[in-house]
Amino acid sequence: MRKKEFLQQLENKLNVVRKTESVEIISYYDEIIQDAIDSGENESEFINRLGSIDQIVDTIRKDAGFVQKLKEKRDFTLREAINTTAKIVGYAIFGIVSFAIVVASAALVISGLSTAIYSGILMVVSDEGIYLLLMRLGNVILGIGLVLFACGVFSWYFRFSKKSIEKLLREVQKRLRKEA
Repeated sequence: MRKKEFLQQLENKLNVVRKTESVEIISYYDEIIQDAIDSGENESEFINRLGSIDQIVDTIRKDAGFVQKLKEKRDFTLREAINTTAKIVGYAIFGIVSFAIVVASAALVISGLSTAIYSGILMVVSDEGIYLLLMRLGNVILGIGLVLFACGVFSWYFRFSKKSIEKLLREVQKRLRKEA
C-alpha cells in the first residue's frame, strides 16, 4: 500500500473522531511515513509495519489522549526548533559583534602605537621649538591613550558580553515556554 492510499483510507475510517482530531492524526501519520521514506525505508514495508487501519483506528478510540499526545509532541518539537534557532542566531550576532569589536580594538591599538612611536621618535631626533615638542608629546600621550582605551573596550566587552548573551538567550527561552 502506498502512502496516499493509506492516508485516504485512514481518513475515511476516522469518522469516529472529531474533524480537527482527524486532521492531527492524518498529519502525524503522513509525517512519520515521510520521515521513514526520507530515511531510506521502503514505503510499503513501513506502512505494513504500522498495522492495519482498523487496528490504528481501534487504538485511537481506546486511547482518548492520543491526539493530545500528538499535539504536545508537536508543540515540544516546535519549541525546541525555535530554541535552537534563537541560540544559533544569538551566537551568530555575538560572533559578528565580537569580530567588529576585535577589529576596531586592533585598529585603535595599531593607530595609537604608531602615533606614539612616530611622535616619540620625532621628539628625540629633531631639534624643533618647544611648541612642536609639546605637540609631539601630546601625540605620544594620545597614542598611549588610544592603546589603553582599545584594550579597556576589548577587555570589558569580552568580560560582560558572554554573560549578557547567555542572559538574553535564557530570556528568549523563558518567553518561548510561556507562549507554548
